[in-house]
Amino acid sequence: MEKFIFMYHSAPPSKPPSSEEMQRIMEEWTKWLAELQESGNLIDKGNPFGDTKRVNAQGIGDGPVMSASEMAIGYTIIQAADMNAAVKIAQDSPTVKNADSGVTVEVRQIMNIYS
Repeated sequence: MEKFIFMYHSAPPSKPPSSEEMQRIMEEWTKWLAELQESGNLIDKGNPFGDTKRVNAQGIGDGPVMSASEMAIGYTIIQAADMNAAVKIAQDSPTVKNADSGVTVEVRQIMNIYS
């Protein structure tokens, strides 16, 4: 099995979800993560991202590297047979199934160079 990270990207919301919407979203996520756990695909449930700093040879800056029109908002780490299987798992995520979420899931293979 290979490891993959799902990076969730979204435009900043025009308004925060209502408490009812947030409860529904969390129930969908809890169910999806439980299914991944039961199937043996889940490695790390992940979390949303907080504050961001950029660090390079020129110094330290605030904010994300990519444009403010779309930002990384969180991650999940899974294992799957290959990229195609990982993409199929991502397609079942609540953010993809909910077309109104505005969230894109970027699927990246995690290369194991230290074993």
